[in-house]
Amino acid sequence: MGKMVRLVKNEMIKLVKRKSLPVMLIVTVILSVGVVLLFNFSRVAEDSSGEEYLVEEWKKEIVQLERFFAPDHYLDNAYADNSDRGRRFRNRSLMLQYLVDNGYSPYDWRYTSGIVEEMFEHKLQMDINYNYDKHKAEYDRLEGLIQADDWKTYYKGLAEQQLATYSYLYPMAEAEVLDAVWYEYNYRTEHNFRPGNERWRDELISSVASSKLSLAYFRQQEYARNTPGYINPSTGDPSMEKPELTLEQIAENRAAVLDKLAVATYRLDHNIKADIGYVFGEESVVSAGGKSVFWESFAASSEFIIVVGVLVIIIAGLIVAGEFSSGTIKFLLVSPVKRWKIVMAKYVTVLSLAVVFTLVMYLASAAASLAVFGTYGFDDSVVLVKDGVAWGVSPFLKVFGYYGWAFVEVVVVATMAFCLSSLMRSTAVSIGVGLFAYLSGTALVELLSSLGLDFGRYILFANLDLPAVMANTSIFPNQTLIEAIVIIVAHMAVFIWTAWDGFVRREI
Repeated sequence: MGKMVRLVKNEMIKLVKRKSLPVMLIVTVILSVGVVLLFNFSRVAEDSSGEEYLVEEWKKEIVQLERFFAPDHYLDNAYADNSDRGRRFRNRSLMLQYLVDNGYSPYDWRYTSGIVEEMFEHKLQMDINYNYDKHKAEYDRLEGLIQADDWKTYYKGLAEQQLATYSYLYPMAEAEVLDAVWYEYNYRTEHNFRPGNERWRDELISSVASSKLSLAYFRQQEYARNTPGYINPSTGDPSMEKPELTLEQIAENRAAVLDKLAVATYRLDHNIKADIGYVFGEESVVSAGGKSVFWESFAASSEFIIVVGVLVIIIAGLIVAGEFSSGTIKFLLVSPVKRWKIVMAKYVTVLSLAVVFTLVMYLASAAASLAVFGTYGFDDSVVLVKDGVAWGVSPFLKVFGYYGWAFVEVVVVATMAFCLSSLMRSTAVSIGVGLFAYLSGTALVELLSSLGLDFGRYILFANLDLPAVMANTSIFPNQTLIEAIVIIVAHMAVFIWTAWDGFVRREI
């Protein structure tokens, strides 16, 4: 074992002396950074969810609404001012202008909670002169809450209104209704989470509250389904009590809602801002929260591990065929070390460098993504859920897994290149043939697939994307993981045996 380590070390030293290894490491870092910058450049599209963008949309809507009252409008101005549509247009315009003038964000609680809209609905009724005193009093009360930024009083009032409404609709789900309607108010006041400060948290709180309300609905439906002739005591109308869902549908929907509830609760409890499961192909059950560009960029970098494959082909060409091209093979073989040990040391060196290059790309991509996109979502987890139980997985491990699957391709390509290098005496030819086989292999199997030639599934390059094979999304349908592994192992065995035979039994 010690002799093999020394042989590998000697091979590394020879590559370093050629300056090949340092240059390749630098190239790997530069390309990793370049991939991140390219990803950033591709994201120059305007953000339609930003506050400034949405405020500008309010302003544009105000202009469009006011066009209804312009002197040159095709409608008579008296009609525009006094019609129901005209009054609502004017009221909507005044409401938006009120938000703009006061500098309220589209994500401020005054807008998202509906208090401003409610206040202006009372103003509309005042303008119509319908029960003016009552609506004026309510308008003044709401305006006072807005000016005082008293969100707690308003949210408490909302909970009381919802309690009355849903207790009427779901009388047999009292506990679930209480839990649902008071959740947001209780959670915010207990944790002092002011609405509008953190959008992702606001969305998750709303998601939890709506999920709990869905559970109340399912409880009511379940009771009605299991109780023949049941009549809601609040309505006394049997026609309103016909269950909309079967028991099977109730169970299925409840399971889905419990999963959604578990994920949202887990994210709130662990301060997980972004929903990054989509980055790794996980089905999102809670879409609340912004996207994490850091993880998008970092995960996407694994798709460019082809760079490592190309560099490994070059190394494999240098490490064996290069010995023949330069004539140093004679000095190597006069040593007392057996040929098979020499060839194995060279092969281990190639694989070791493949590991090094892959790790360098992983770390360089992470550092570049962090430098370009910042730390937002850096400490997030991929939240998985099953049977109403949620848990988090480190995204670093998920990305590392992506690199791990891609590394299988690198190992196979390295072995193929090493085989070619052992068979050929020219470094240039060895590298050229290896690159051609690697870069054209995928194109070949895609061509065979498009032509409906199913035998293409047995070609090596049709089986290297193991995640696609497992997900049944590979270019040839119905490929199995066992089939792909058998084909890869068979090719690897041929490559290794050929490389060993070509080096050990070869005449110098």
